[in-house]
Amino acid sequence: MKVLLAGGRDGSKRIALAKELVGVGCDVAVMGRFDHTVPSPRGIELVDYQQSTRAALVSHRVGDELLEGIAGLNPDVIHTFTTIPGLEIPRHRGAAAVVKTVTGRGTAFPFPRSRVRLPIQAAYRRLQRASTQHVDHWVFQNSVDKRWFEQNVLPTGTSTSMGGSGVECRHEPEPERSAAANAVRTAMGIEPDTVLVLMAGRIIRPKGTLDLIRAAHMLRHQGVVLALAGSRHARPWDRVPNRVVRTAPDNVHFLGERNDVADVMGAADIVALPTRYGEGLPRSLLEACAARKAVVSTAAPGCADIVVDKVTGRLVRPRSPVELANVISELTSDREAMHTLGKNARQHVCAEFALDKVVPVFLDAYERAIARRSKG
Repeated sequence: MKVLLAGGRDGSKRIALAKELVGVGCDVAVMGRFDHTVPSPRGIELVDYQQSTRAALVSHRVGDELLEGIAGLNPDVIHTFTTIPGLEIPRHRGAAAVVKTVTGRGTAFPFPRSRVRLPIQAAYRRLQRASTQHVDHWVFQNSVDKRWFEQNVLPTGTSTSMGGSGVECRHEPEPERSAAANAVRTAMGIEPDTVLVLMAGRIIRPKGTLDLIRAAHMLRHQGVVLALAGSRHARPWDRVPNRVVRTAPDNVHFLGERNDVADVMGAADIVALPTRYGEGLPRSLLEACAARKAVVSTAAPGCADIVVDKVTGRLVRPRSPVELANVISELTSDREAMHTLGKNARQHVCAEFALDKVVPVFLDAYERAIARRSKG
């Protein structure tokens, strides 16, 4: 079976899944944007797809580019992961079956709900409904999204299943920080015993970035340091303003996009995602839990699937920097509790979301999609 994994700006994040699929006998290519400072994996074809979300919505060139790329690969199954090009690829699939994973509903569906977003939600609903005729099987990362799609988008009888993107769990984290992780802390001027809180991924307003910066300001006298690793690129209304970066307290470090995220994660003690975004199953939380880190998040869809409050992490209300600061302060004051949460978190995500657990779900989805496609 030849499988094309089609992402967007997150193409590099699909490579771990691609390796697992190759391991069970699939021929795999990955389409998206890639960090080319990292060597290409053996046996996996990488196809650059550089269009932005906005361009994908307004340019016919996107369709031509996709059609050319897909035709050259001739896959049996195309598995899409993002809204763009996830809306465009199914229309240019040729003879291939299409499996679509819904990785959350984004800024159109904030947590908690907001009536201000109703026009955007209506547009999102129309776009997703238009894609249903070209998708043979849908995969959802959390039950909230699955229920919403079934009520608002999907025709009766649509083929669906549940499955996350998976996380690598084969290698146990080192009991002590690695030399590379210590080097990250040294470069930031952080002492070995200083508590480092990390936010990794897209550094945008809906992810709770401003709340976390405010919490860090409250914690500066306790010596807590916050690092934000990821891109700040976003639509103007979601972007973290430059003035916030310029005026951030001195215990807040903006690291930008990194190609050593595993080392940065290893340097951290706590990973925070105080999101109000329409998440699917946040990769940053999965990777943090697999690395045995204490995590702090909100009960947004997807996050609550990973974080069981006071068992595998801590949950706070969205838009509540004071509560966020208090929870981080509690963990800082009780290192044993922090380590226990990290240990429990790894056991939980490796039991539920490890790559070897999700690959059978995807293989079943591919077979169901091909069967559905062959019936016309």
